[in-house]
Amino acid sequence: MEEQLIVEVEKRPVLYDKSLGTYKNATYREEIWKEVANELKNDDVNTVKKRWRSLRDTFIKMHKSQKQPSGSGGGKKSKWSYYSQMTFLIPYIRACAKKILELPNILIFL
Repeated sequence: MEEQLIVEVEKRPVLYDKSLGTYKNATYREEIWKEVANELKNDDVNTVKKRWRSLRDTFIKMHKSQKQPSGSGGGKKSKWSYYSQMTFLIPYIRACAKKILELPNILIFL
């Protein structure tokens, strides 16, 4: 199921590209999720979305760990089996991290 889920989500950028105008339309995104669930022969859209979030979050963690300097984590880590299939998400992860870095410094006084 995971490999097909990744393929189906990749075909539908509205599910991961926040720069698209349609991304903000929750009703439209929900219809797209229903399409994905239908392609996977799964009646429960929430199960499909939950599985995608899990895959996406694992990919992000693995990607961040790949970027750490050598020597910072001990032995060589084996790659996650879906890592290469999910690399299409990298530009969208960077875009999110870049926006955070561009925020002005804010001082909070307690």
